Amino acid sequence: MVFKPRGIIASIVTPFDDEKNINKKSLKSLLDFLMNKGLHGIFVNSGAGECTSLSFEEKKVLIETVIDDVGGKIPIYAGVGSVTTKEAIELVQFAEKSNANAVSVIAPYSINPSQNELYNFYKELANSTNLPVVLYNHPKKTGVNMSVDLVDKLSRIENIVGIKDSSGDFLQTMNFIRMQDENFYALAGIDMFIYSALTYGAKGSISSTAGVVPEYAVNIYKSIQSHDFATALKLQNDLYPLRKAYSMGTFPSVLKEALKVMGIDAGLPRKPIMPFDEKQKEILKDILKTMRVI
Repeated sequence: MVFKPRGIIASIVTPFDDEKNINKKSLKSLLDFLMNKGLHGIFVNSGAGECTSLSFEEKKVLIETVIDDVGGKIPIYAGVGSVTTKEAIELVQFAEKSNANAVSVIAPYSINPSQNELYNFYKELANSTNLPVVLYNHPKKTGVNMSVDLVDKLSRIENIVGIKDSSGDFLQTMNFIRMQDENFYALAGIDMFIYSALTYGAKGSISSTAGVVPEYAVNIYKSIQSHDFATALKLQNDLYPLRKAYSMGTFPSVLKEALKVMGIDAGLPRKPIMPFDEKQKEILKDILKTMRVI
């Protein structure tokens, strides 16, 4: 498997119009904004993109639209996570037909599958496609943690090429990094850990802040690649207030509000997620001014 997931991959929001339908015009504006920022990939249909609020048909429209708009300029990672193996396979096969470069697959949520069930889920999905598969571990969202032993076993499947770890347990992230070889890469999934993970040897990060202020994560990566660790650490610390601001509202409301302040109207999140109130907006504006992006 030649494809190697690496660098900074932006996890993007899904813009909605006033009727809460996918806003293709706004989506194109967002992608145009991101295209010249030095990113190494786009992750579509993710948590940042409110994937759990999208119907199966909407997910297909979203994936296909992003692939068409980007036009092969950088790799597209399509999120294909689903509660059932059947639906995940249908979506990964659609992504392959639509010319995605890879798929990212979160563990089935809500059902708390066993490690053996997770192994079978990922094995069947990988066997259903020729696309590279990036595992996605996010136990706070799925209710189940992918163990180091499980991931080690899955990494031996030819087209499973990496893992995004959003566990928040850096010891576990370190174990995934130590597991790396020429066919399997570890990616940071927590934006506060980009510097730490890359310094320890991770090959990149799938980052939601990179879908708003991509220059920060991109320059952390570039600085570490050139062994300028002091600059990388400063950039990580400068990024911290925006990542901390996630706690001001239900994710991804902060991302959509930040984009709006920056001139890209991605609409409001779907209910029950509420938009920012005026006080929250002012706090966020101050953060973005300090970061010099407005």
